Amino acid sequence: MVRDLRAVFASTEGGTLTSRQYTEHGKYPTSVIKSRFGSWSTACYVSGIACGSKHGTACFGPKNERLDSRHELAIAEYLTKREISYVPHPKIDDTDWVGDFYLPELRLWVEVDGYSENGRPNSRSFSKKLTYYEQSDKSLVVVADVDEFRTVIQEYRCRDNGSAPDSAD
Repeated sequence: MVRDLRAVFASTEGGTLTSRQYTEHGKYPTSVIKSRFGSWSTACYVSGIACGSKHGTACFGPKNERLDSRHELAIAEYLTKREISYVPHPKIDDTDWVGDFYLPELRLWVEVDGYSENGRPNSRSFSKKLTYYEQSDKSLVVVADVDEFRTVIQEYRCRDNGSAPDSAD
């Protein structure tokens, strides 16, 4: 598998290898690779290649964590500035899915859906993941950007402490 990952990486442009690129050019299903290595990023790391993001521009957050988009970065910066603890890309139970963020103090899962309507390339899988959240009684918010997140998080914090939203936030 490592040999095939390296071969596909060498044949693609961009300096990183995404799971989508591998799906198009590789020998093994990405589900098998993720199962074998635990995650796509671990498979890339073990293979000595740079892991690409499947959902936008990968970047590093305020805690030097790898994030999958500028929308995630803006939310991580917002949380850090307000000293709200978060876990980036937590594994969701015993599934193959990861969330975008988990806020332990609020017991709140966050999914960032920054795609325009009908623009999400993995809409079927995303829909299944949202159904899983609902069926497992997890508190979840799905937001498009940091502005929407700001409103949602203010409502959650106010609900928990019984105060009015802070308009300066």
